[in-house]
Amino acid sequence: MKIFAISRLPRRLAALGVLSALAGSVLVPAAALAAPAQAGACGGDVKCIIAFGDARIAERQAALTKLGTKIGDQLSKGHITNAQAAPLQAQVTASQGDMTAIKTKLDAETTATAARQDVHDIYWKYRIFAVVIPKTTRTAFYDVMTNVDAKLKGLEPKIEDAISKAPAGEKAQLNQLYSDYKAQLSEAESQLDAALGQFDTLTVSNYNTARATFETALTDLRNDENTAHTGLRKAAGDLHQIRQILAGSKGGASATPSATASS
Repeated sequence: MKIFAISRLPRRLAALGVLSALAGSVLVPAAALAAPAQAGACGGDVKCIIAFGDARIAERQAALTKLGTKIGDQLSKGHITNAQAAPLQAQVTASQGDMTAIKTKLDAETTATAARQDVHDIYWKYRIFAVVIPKTTRTAFYDVMTNVDAKLKGLEPKIEDAISKAPAGEKAQLNQLYSDYKAQLSEAESQLDAALGQFDTLTVSNYNTARATFETALTDLRNDENTAHTGLRKAAGDLHQIRQILAGSKGGASATPSATASS
């Protein structure tokens, strides 16, 4: 019997969990967001200030490299498209270039005042941990979910056709599952639309000068994406149950079409 081939959907959904965990874990290593005033322990020692700044830059470069690798992994696994990955990788590359440039400038400073300004800029001007990484990671999470949603949505005609050909005694349960499937996708799509509206607020300028606005948008984005994620997982669960029922149908070997949700 040909049934719904959804074996690859759980792996795609697992990618959502990986990205979600990454979104919560890349925010800050210890002291990464600490005030540049920590360099005050260096007094007027230019070399000490430079060393402090270089360490902060290295933390950011390492985190950006990790993020770039994660994006590349999602692309290679087919969880995001080239068109989706390109701007994400471009942001990572641009930020790495910013860190390289500020390090070059910092390492050449000869006065404590100039070196301290460069250290200040690492935080105030670029906001790698506070803005760039959370926003880029959340964008990747959004992209994966839109792709999952499209795959699940695209299965609807095939599900309907399979249900129409299922034994009469199974149709009530199948229709109930299918109704929830559609409802979960509708909720996920609504939340993804809401999430999309938050990205433009997540800027360095807002973080520096309108922190409450920035934090509200980031919190709303997290909540919207997490709710969408839940809906997609529930829809996938409904689809799995539909598949199991169809697989157990008697006499439906030739009636149930194949529907794939491959990556």
